Amino acid sequence: MTFEAQKPKIYTVRELGDLIKTSLENVISFVYVEGEISGCTYASSGHVYFGIKDEGAVIDCTIWRSDVRNIRFRLEDGMKVIVHGKVTAYPPRSKFQINVRAVEPRGIGELALLFEQLKAKLGAEGLFAQERKRPIPRFPRRIGVVTSQTGAALRDFLRVMEERYPLATIVVQHSSVQGQAAPIELLRGLRELQKPEHNLDFAILTRGGGSLEDLFCFNDETLAREIFASRIPVVSAVGHEVDFTIADFVCDVRAPTPTAAAMLMPDIRVLKDLVESIRASVESNARYAVGWRMDEVRNLSFRIEARSPRRQFQEKAQRLDELGARIKRALVSVVETRRNRLNSASALLSSLNPLGVLSRGFSITRVAETGEVLRSADDAPVGTTITTRLSDGVIRSKVE
Repeated sequence: MTFEAQKPKIYTVRELGDLIKTSLENVISFVYVEGEISGCTYASSGHVYFGIKDEGAVIDCTIWRSDVRNIRFRLEDGMKVIVHGKVTAYPPRSKFQINVRAVEPRGIGELALLFEQLKAKLGAEGLFAQERKRPIPRFPRRIGVVTSQTGAALRDFLRVMEERYPLATIVVQHSSVQGQAAPIELLRGLRELQKPEHNLDFAILTRGGGSLEDLFCFNDETLAREIFASRIPVVSAVGHEVDFTIADFVCDVRAPTPTAAAMLMPDIRVLKDLVESIRASVESNARYAVGWRMDEVRNLSFRIEARSPRRQFQEKAQRLDELGARIKRALVSVVETRRNRLNSASALLSSLNPLGVLSRGFSITRVAETGEVLRSADDAPVGTTITTRLSDGVIRSKVE
């Protein structure tokens, strides 16, 4: 049979490419391929292009934009993965490729990879920098808590707070702490607690222990940025001591457990002992200081009093009083002496007083007209008016 007689079908290049594509897709459908990512490119269109290789070959891979959203971590060169997708051909280039629908990290889980990638990204942006972290107040008055209202973490926290530091008011904002809705609810709760009307000293994000999947809501990038931008300090108390989340790295203070978050507060029993010790010390020092100062004041007062015009006036007044007393005593003495002398003179006069003789029965007779004392009867002829002086009066008479 000759070549001309068979009349073979002659394909165009594009037709042959399409035939190969169709045949390939019919023979090989969806496959899982393990290898290392090489030449990964995120296009501006939203598609992702890379090669998956091993020691023997390289296969081109494409992830269309509609499937990129299903891959939560970022693909990087050198990453070992398992890709799942449909084998197809690309006729314009006469090559086959895999249209990837899903990618699974090899050797490290997807969530762990997501965690490491986000940790590296936020760390490079400075969200974990120690110099920006703020301390929580030593004696807080109002504390906000974002957690599940029905969880054991809240019960443990409140129990320890009641025993250790019952002085603070606790404001609880309910949120799911695992599952798809948890990141949004945690974010909403933290934003609510930052409102000025709550007047909080700081906020706590908390939940008990769990698997990596359970705690993964605390690895949300938007939540991490909200913690970083928070108006008030934020404490992360998630899981157990060995568990770490992105919230732990970006927060101001990390507590390894919910109970440990309450242990950040001062112990009221220790505070009472401290206050009592300080009170006793202050009282003792105050008594000493007051006594010492009073001694100083008394000494100063004595010195001032000794030099004061008032003191000098008082001294002069005292001396004046003393002089006055001396003068008074002298005057009394003089008066007494004069009185004694007067009494003596009076006694002498009394003894010489004619009236004294009269009191013994004698009398004195005088001529009424002249007042001449009669010493002889001849001195008073008949008709003469005379006066007789007795001890108790005078008698007037006429001589017959």
